Amino acid sequence: MTKANVIQWDWFLQMTSSAPGLFPQMARKIDTKLSNALVHLFEDESGAAENVLAFRNLKRGVSLGLPSGLDVAKKLCLSPIALSEEEPESLWYYVLKEAEKLPGKNSGQMLGRVGSTIVCAVFAGLLKGDPTSFFNTDPCWTPDDDPLLNSGSDNVDDAAWTLASIIRISGLPVDANDVSAQT
Repeated sequence: MTKANVIQWDWFLQMTSSAPGLFPQMARKIDTKLSNALVHLFEDESGAAENVLAFRNLKRGVSLGLPSGLDVAKKLCLSPIALSEEEPESLWYYVLKEAEKLPGKNSGQMLGRVGSTIVCAVFAGLLKGDPTSFFNTDPCWTPDDDPLLNSGSDNVDDAAWTLASIIRISGLPVDANDVSAQT
């Protein structure tokens, strides 16, 4: 019997089954600095630039003809962030820099407007393209229509509508024990 590939959601979100103190795991801030593990990808011993993640991402953006981050911001009618002359305008770098430059306590804690818009557009496209998604099967559904959230059940985390609620309601396994029971 093969084990299915799954996401252990309790590593990323506070779920009812999460172990106290250990989960969810905290992420590092979003910024333009690469961790030491990603600076050099040791695939060969030539020391070629292709072993640097930043170079690979920049090269991929050029080969795919991606617009610059500044161009995307302008196309979305957003005020572009300022980049220094030494900084690349690539979309990959721009999204990281935009998050890093958010004001105050939000700096590096979330994506900026360009990055958020791209992520939302991808999810919206996936949902619209899936004939079994709620966009297509029940387009008028809202979270307020969900009986689990409105039942007063103890299974609901403070009756708040969160990403954890979506995952729980979908029936997806949230931790390794749930996955083992299904295989």
